Amino acid sequence: MISVLGSTFEVFVQNLDHLHSILATTYKGMRPPSFRFETSGERLLIHIMTQRKGTYPIAIGKPSVRLCLLKESAQQLFKTEIFLTVVDTNGPITDERYIDHVIAEVKVLSKHKSRRVTQGSRTDSGRQGSRKKFRIGREQFQHLMPYGISFDSKLQIRTAGINIMTLCPHILDKSLKMNDVFQLVEPKIDFSYDKMIKSKINSFYLKFVLSGRDDDGYQDEKERAIVLKGPLLHIEEDRELIFLGSPHFDSLADFSASSTLLSVIPTEALSIEILFMYNQRKADMEMSKKLDITTAKLQKLAISLEEEKKKTDSLLYQMLPYKVANQLRDGKPVEAENHEAVTILFSDIVSFTMMASKTEPMGTVNVLNQLFHKFDTLSIRHGVYKVETIGDAYMVVSGVPEVDEEHAQKLSNMAVDMMEESRTVLNPYTKCPLQIRIGLHSGPVVTGVVGIKMPRFCLFGDTVNTASRMESSGLPGKIHISDATYE
Repeated sequence: MISVLGSTFEVFVQNLDHLHSILATTYKGMRPPSFRFETSGERLLIHIMTQRKGTYPIAIGKPSVRLCLLKESAQQLFKTEIFLTVVDTNGPITDERYIDHVIAEVKVLSKHKSRRVTQGSRTDSGRQGSRKKFRIGREQFQHLMPYGISFDSKLQIRTAGINIMTLCPHILDKSLKMNDVFQLVEPKIDFSYDKMIKSKINSFYLKFVLSGRDDDGYQDEKERAIVLKGPLLHIEEDRELIFLGSPHFDSLADFSASSTLLSVIPTEALSIEILFMYNQRKADMEMSKKLDITTAKLQKLAISLEEEKKKTDSLLYQMLPYKVANQLRDGKPVEAENHEAVTILFSDIVSFTMMASKTEPMGTVNVLNQLFHKFDTLSIRHGVYKVETIGDAYMVVSGVPEVDEEHAQKLSNMAVDMMEESRTVLNPYTKCPLQIRIGLHSGPVVTGVVGIKMPRFCLFGDTVNTASRMESSGLPGKIHISDATYE
């Protein structure tokens, strides 16, 4: 886009503000600088006004700043080497939006033979010849250029288009001048004849600051806020400037809110067509932005869902064997199974009822947590499955759900380790090591998942009952095993 801003470096700099105004419609909150080229005798000056303190070195360069955007633009776009020298860092500020006004002098070091740095003023001889013959009557002017205005070097308005006359019926009053009726919004130069003929800006923005009165008073405020955009033509022999304007709106909402009709906008003006195109593009961008936001939310939800799924799986694997848990997670039915040879272990704490009655409830819970945590660690180490805990009873099985030929040996080894670990936990009432009873029995069982809301993996059969009786009939601090387990 920047490569078509101007045929010379001067015009390029002058049109940077126009580019920024276009970009600002898309990037809300944008605070661009303002650039203006000025010829002062033989000197070429660039005026830079910024809204951020101390940012001008990025544009014109400084020993501490390697990048110089204007020098790079001259080199890349116009094959011209320039040198910029800061003349003044405290230039006059005519717009309250800006806080810095820096003036730099441009010196041309070298240039391509086919390139020019500056372009002649609006009084170039090539333009004069074609405009000396420009003569039309006032009535023709008013209809051919409905938003056009011609004014002289003293800013006295000579002629105005019919739509301008509608907006301000008294605009041709000799007491009114251009700067009484309009405010020069862009470019940021003085509203004077000399400044405007020297400017190389292709588009000028004029805002109504005065409108006519009707019987009810001032016209609608929205009409008075209309901004006109268009080029300036210079008729040198008459010292006259002609503004070929057309209404300019930043959005379709502004256009709809104004009293301007589409039919009164000149057909050669592209601003409305561009506005409609921009509005469609803006709608597409808004839709794309919403889609990106929705996609980001979905991604976050997917991540959260995956984390929750991991927590659910972890809890499920703690409640059920892996094989059974995977079947339930996949929505598959879990059929009851017969297991011909398994070993079951039961354990409980000796005199637990008395200990619980003599101890605070929290103390009892802490003891059970401490003991069962040690037992859980042992079950993982020995590769057996913890079935459940009921009160102080702890039930473990080996050979279920996966067949294991060494089920008796594994559970016997765990029983020995359980007995040793239990001695490291103190009875909160007697302050002595805990005593437990352990009973083991081997035989066939039937396994299955019982329950829907809170599914449990259960074992059924005489082997379970026998293992429980082996524990209850055992001696404190001893491991009681059946003949089946021993064999």
